[in-house]
Order: sequence, then C-alpha cells, then structure tokens
Amino acid sequence: MTHSPVHLPVRDTQQWGFLLDRLCEHGDIVHAVAVAADGLKIATSRSLSTDAADHLSAVTSGLSSLATSNANAMRVGAVTEILVGMEGGNLLLLRIDDTALLTVLATPTANMGQVATAMGQFIRACGQTLVPAQRQP
Repeated sequence: MTHSPVHLPVRDTQQWGFLLDRLCEHGDIVHAVAVAADGLKIATSRSLSTDAADHLSAVTSGLSSLATSNANAMRVGAVTEILVGMEGGNLLLLRIDDTALLTVLATPTANMGQVATAMGQFIRACGQTLVPAQRQP
C-alpha cells in the first residue's frame, strides 16, 4: 500500500518569523504568514498573535481551496495569486510553489502592485526556506 507524502514544516522556526518580519518592513505590509498547501501554518510575522496567525492560515487555506476548485472547473490552470479587498485592508496570497502559499495583509491604501512585487522578490529570495519538507506517513 502506498501513501501520499505528508508535508511538514521545515526546521529552524525562529528564522521564519524574522524573514517574514523583514517582508513587513515594506511600509504597506502589516502582517505576513506562510501556509502549507494542506493548511498548516509554516511561519508568521511576529506581529501576529497566535490566534490571529491561526485564523489567517485557515483563511488562506480556504481561499486557496476555493480558487483552485474554480480554476480546475474553468480549466484555466493553476492559481498564482488571490486578492481580497476589504475596507480596512487588502489580503494578497501568492503561491510559493505547489506546496506553500505566502499571504500578507496590507494597508487599505497600499499600492498592491508594489506589494505583489515585494512579495515576489521575497519568494525568489527566501521562498524555498518556507517550503514544507515531505515525509511518508
């Protein structure tokens, strides 16, 4: 009997918060979280409480699942980004790879093109650090 791989977060978690804190130094990014495709929180900026980080991870997983389901139904390929505009801020999700997502909460007046560029640069520089390892159950 074969098992599909289970994703586990990578090691050295203290560095993850630091990395996401660096991303939050972009003036318009308030919080950041990296989430495995299966919904597990990988890392958060240290400005997020545990409850808020868990909530944002769950929202990330749910939005990703809905968008992926729609992309599959419409046969338009993989979801690469999701943007949710709210009165008090903007939520942007970018795919790190097939196993992980990066989500930020930006200010309501943020230039989302600049936020997306900062996230893309971050993913190119640090994204593989935040990709979960695989193991067999």
